[in-house]
Amino acid sequence: MDPRVTALTARLGPGVRVRVGPGPAPARRVRGSGISGLDRILPGGGYPVGGVVEILGPLDGGRGHLALRAAALQSREGRVAWAAAEGAPDPWHYRRMGGDLRALSLVRIGRTDRYVWAVEQVLRSGLFRLVVAQGTGPRSGRLLFDPAAWRRWSAAASRGDSTFLLLLEDLPELTAFARPAPLRLRVQRELDGRLGIRVERIAGRAPGAALTVGEGAA
Repeated sequence: MDPRVTALTARLGPGVRVRVGPGPAPARRVRGSGISGLDRILPGGGYPVGGVVEILGPLDGGRGHLALRAAALQSREGRVAWAAAEGAPDPWHYRRMGGDLRALSLVRIGRTDRYVWAVEQVLRSGLFRLVVAQGTGPRSGRLLFDPAAWRRWSAAASRGDSTFLLLLEDLPELTAFARPAPLRLRVQRELDGRLGIRVERIAGRAPGAALTVGEGAA
C-alpha cells in the first residue's frame, strides 16, 4: 500500500476507510519529430520515448528525410545514432536541417546475421536520445530482421530510454509479422514534390490524421 494512504488513514482516525485507485497513467514522454505540423497531430506532441516508431513508404519516398529531420533536432540536445546495413544518411542534408555532426554516430553493420543483435546493443547502451535503423535494405530491398527482433528492440529501446525510428519498405513478408508499434507513419512523395505523411497507427487511438509538408518545412 502507498504509505501516503496509510498516513491519511491514521490521521482520519478509527472507523474511516480510505480506498484510493491507481490514478491516471503518467503522460508518455515524447521527443520532437523536427516537423512542427507533425508534432501537432501526434499524441503528446512528438515521437514516444522507449518505443518503436515505424516509418513506412516506398524507396526514395521520404522515409530518410523524415528520420533526418528528427535526428537533426535531437542532435542539439544529445547523441543520435544511425544503424545502417546498406548506404548511409546524407551528411549535407543533415547539416542543412541544423544537425550537429559531432552528435551523430553512424553504426555500420556489414553482417546481416548480426544486424538484429547490433541494433539491440545500440538501443540498450543508453547513449542515444534517438536511434534510426533500417528495417529493409535500401539497395537490396531485403528484410533485415525477423519477428523475434520486435520484442528485443522494443525492450531495448525502453531500457535505453531511446526514441527508435525503424525505416521500412512495404514487403509481403511484413504482413506475417505481429508489429504492435506505438506509432506507425506512412510517407510518400506527392506529385508536386512535397512530402505526404499519414498516421497509420497510434496505440489506443483511431488513426487517420495526415498532412503534407514542403521539403524544408520545420
